[in-house]
Amino acid sequence: TLNNEAYLLFLRGNALMKRRTEGDVAQALAAYQEAVRLDPRFAAAWARVGYAMARQFAWGWRTATPADSLLPLARVAAERALALDSLGAEGWWVLGSAQTWTREYAAAKASIDRALRLDSLNADAWHVLGGLYGPDFLNDFRRAEPAFRRAVAIDPDMRSTWRQLGRVLANQGRFAEAEAVFDTALALGPWQPAFVYRAA
Repeated sequence: TLNNEAYLLFLRGNALMKRRTEGDVAQALAAYQEAVRLDPRFAAAWARVGYAMARQFAWGWRTATPADSLLPLARVAAERALALDSLGAEGWWVLGSAQTWTREYAAAKASIDRALRLDSLNADAWHVLGGLYGPDFLNDFRRAEPAFRRAVAIDPDMRSTWRQLGRVLANQGRFAEAEAVFDTALALGPWQPAFVYRAA
């Protein structure tokens, strides 16, 4: 975008999304929605509208949008991003995230792979790939672990990725490693999900 205010809203939304709390994600969604209101052709912001909605669905948070509408709307936002810029990685990995939650695993893998071919340094795309292979979906920890590790190598501030990596390690019985990883997530700030998994 050439709209400075829209870009600042996009960056604010990205920072809020890393915190992964109900209030922060709601604020992030509002920031992205305002960004696309200011610049309706801002493809990356449209993609992030979809990602925020997909996160709200995934975490089961209460929203003004009915829960059964969140994933379809997330997918529409991702597809709008791709219609504006089919070479933008954001639209592809957000589409892959929505496809993961609708259990379209082959399509999700193809979308995320395309995103990573377009931008191999996109930490969020690596996180979504790890999620596809992680304990909520395919349970392929041999593939989930390196994807999550790649994400935090690119962006160490992603506490949700640290949490997911800890879950993968714990599911393999690597409890001391998992505990250290949950501590890394908590070093980024107190956060109930990391406390819960660390206690488990």
